[in-house]
Amino acid sequence: MIFQEQYPQRIDKLRKVIFSVTYHQSDKIRPNGHMYLLNYLQSLKDSAKFDFGVVIVDNQSEINMKTAVFENGFDFVEDYIRIEDQSVSGLTGAWNVGIKRSSEIGEIIINTNEDLTFDNTINNFVSEIESDIHKDTSIYGPLTNGVSQGAHPLQFSNNRLDKDVIALKSERREDGTWSQVLNGFFLGFTSNFYNSFKKKDELFPIDHENNRGDGKWGGQEGIMIEWANKGSVCKVIPSCWINHIKDRTYRTARYLYGDGGL
Repeated sequence: MIFQEQYPQRIDKLRKVIFSVTYHQSDKIRPNGHMYLLNYLQSLKDSAKFDFGVVIVDNQSEINMKTAVFENGFDFVEDYIRIEDQSVSGLTGAWNVGIKRSSEIGEIIINTNEDLTFDNTINNFVSEIESDIHKDTSIYGPLTNGVSQGAHPLQFSNNRLDKDVIALKSERREDGTWSQVLNGFFLGFTSNFYNSFKKKDELFPIDHENNRGDGKWGGQEGIMIEWANKGSVCKVIPSCWINHIKDRTYRTARYLYGDGGL
């Protein structure tokens, strides 16, 4: 069940950027989730120099942060959507809910989890997307300290000090796959991209050609390969650096609880 409460928002034009952030807190699995969310919002407030809003998707958290968000002055939050039962769709389902809502009120969507913080290079990320003539067929990611090497055999993994990262380009191989794919914790794309590559209302459908097996908890890297076969290109923007706390509790929950709640 999804409970959605919309906050007053501007109706004269779309926001330039909407950040969709999935938030989860539970004493068993993610006890610090509420603090991650506040740090996320504060670092974004301190860093972003462009017009932006935030959609929060509360994925059945034990601490509802709706009131706390506004008590801390984060008036750029456009919507707080609470999922009361996320046991069927898990993290990916929360992503899809947030992306759909963000596409209604923003020109550029940045899909994220709450366990990261920003610095001023987030402005480079948005500028690069805006200036790209192929932005409606491209999907973007930053450099990060927290990309897993084991999530998918084709997943792009990097380090801020890795000089080779700067020279890498996203090129199609002869077999149609990408030379790199992005990690799902932070993805940028336009609302036009969403409308072109979604299935029904889902950018990350449970059922797709390259799913890794269980089908209910992600496979976002695999769906990127499917998009590539339809003309999409994956691009790392090396002038943007994101600090990812690397909280692996979403993955831990899958192993502990299977298809149940986090």
